[in-house]
Amino acid sequence: MASQCTRPRPTVPSSLVVAVLALCGVLGSLVAGPRTVEAVAELTATGTALHPGTPSYTRTSSAGGVVDVFAGSSGGQILQVTGAGLTPTTLRGDATGRYFGRLAFTGDPPAQVTVSNVSDRPVTAVTLPLVDRVVVSQAGYDVATRTFTVQAASSDAVTAPGLSIDGLGPLDSAGHGVFTGVDAPPATVVVLSGRGGRGSAPVFVSGPALGADQVAAVAGPDRAVQQGQVVTLDGSASLRASGLAWAQTAGPPVVLADAGSAVATFTAPNQGGALVFRLTAQGGGGPVVDEVTITVAADPVAGGG
Repeated sequence: MASQCTRPRPTVPSSLVVAVLALCGVLGSLVAGPRTVEAVAELTATGTALHPGTPSYTRTSSAGGVVDVFAGSSGGQILQVTGAGLTPTTLRGDATGRYFGRLAFTGDPPAQVTVSNVSDRPVTAVTLPLVDRVVVSQAGYDVATRTFTVQAASSDAVTAPGLSIDGLGPLDSAGHGVFTGVDAPPATVVVLSGRGGRGSAPVFVSGPALGADQVAAVAGPDRAVQQGQVVTLDGSASLRASGLAWAQTAGPPVVLADAGSAVATFTAPNQGGALVFRLTAQGGGGPVVDEVTITVAADPVAGGG
């Protein structure tokens, strides 16, 4: 009986299998649509999510300044910040998953920093641009003058980055702006910096209340009619009226039907001339009136009506 030989089956290291599966999951998620930096960090982390926040810098002299990082993850992680010209620093954290770090730099701030969760395997790292911080100390709107006033400052006191409000315009070099003729201010003002930072503050409103909407009487356009014609007076285009009433003020007298409503009717007399009707509207700021002139043709038309 012939002997049978069994070839040993090649084995694939489990670590390689895990890496391939993780890569496939990340690629599949990315193909499904664009994601934020934070979302990608969650996908690539094998242990916990990483929320790097928005790293910012502050400097008051050309000698240098500091970088502040407010990050988030699960409690008990080791988060680290690195960047050009920075000494790698581990963030302080608490049990709730909040992490903070302040790093010193010399000269100009780095263009970007990297926040890493070194507790993960593999390490999760997210690189973000470094921006200034914008503080809005005043945001006020005067109802009477329609004036919007803003005062803001950048954390970069060395190089003025240029501050502006989207839709309104730039602030001056001192971070001050007065905008006139503003009919509708935002509830919250957002100030943008040329170095990528942004700051916001609720808008404080001062001044009197706006005037209540006023009633308006609309009697309709003047027009010409024939003798014996049934004429409709329509005041339904009046605004904010709590009551409407028609009355004749000039011309051969006629009988008005439904004179106490928005729409009234009458039959034109058998003689030419101008008939004037006044519409009175009751309501806020009223009563107010409007008039319409109905001109009856001098010559009757057979079968008119």
